[in-house]
Amino acid sequence: MSLSKFLKTEANLHAREELFNYRLLFDLKTEAASQGFHLQSYHSDVDHEGFDVILDNAINLRKIQVKTVHSNDTNSWQIHKSILRPTANNNEAMGFDYQRSWGVEGGVVLIEYKLKRNEQFDVSYFFSDIYVVNAIALELLCRQTRTKNAAIRVREHLAKGKPNDKINLARGLFIRAASPHNLLSLMGLSRTPQKDWHNRVRTLSSEEWGPKGEVLSHVIDGFRDDFEHVIKEVSGHEAP
Repeated sequence: MSLSKFLKTEANLHAREELFNYRLLFDLKTEAASQGFHLQSYHSDVDHEGFDVILDNAINLRKIQVKTVHSNDTNSWQIHKSILRPTANNNEAMGFDYQRSWGVEGGVVLIEYKLKRNEQFDVSYFFSDIYVVNAIALELLCRQTRTKNAAIRVREHLAKGKPNDKINLARGLFIRAASPHNLLSLMGLSRTPQKDWHNRVRTLSSEEWGPKGEVLSHVIDGFRDDFEHVIKEVSGHEAP
């Protein structure tokens, strides 16, 4: 059986996911090693919280849900609400009801693979979390109006329901990472010096939906003005 036929066979769905999950971990751990640290990874014995892997750089820890897709086969995915909801200490600043809707502030990695003629494959990585969703809703990231509206709807749906309820996350609500290095940076797990894009989104989200006036207006303006440059640097793409 050819590799392409194996990967496309429905009976091999779990094997395909396992294969690409190992590829993801290999790429991320190799990049971490090049930065001089070991990226720890942990798996849950039971899949009831929605995450596939926990990534830990000894400073930050992220619970990650992984989705695998053959190039452009699927345009949206069902994600556990708890994965996208911010943690309790960031909930209010990110524009949510502190009492009802906090979560683990994890992320979603989308692995898109393309088969080549020689039975090899290329992979591309995409990333989304509540910071990406908020950045799109705030028009910090350039997206079509329908994608901005989709981000707003995601925020609305995240504010209600149970943690293990699922929510639809469209392809437009992801940022493409140019490399494993950029994927680590988007997840906030890189050890290389870089500007904190998460803090910019959190500050601007608080101005829009949460406690206002906690940051000087010129800082707010600076965060908004340089966000496009910062996210291009972090993602490695001119059009993230």
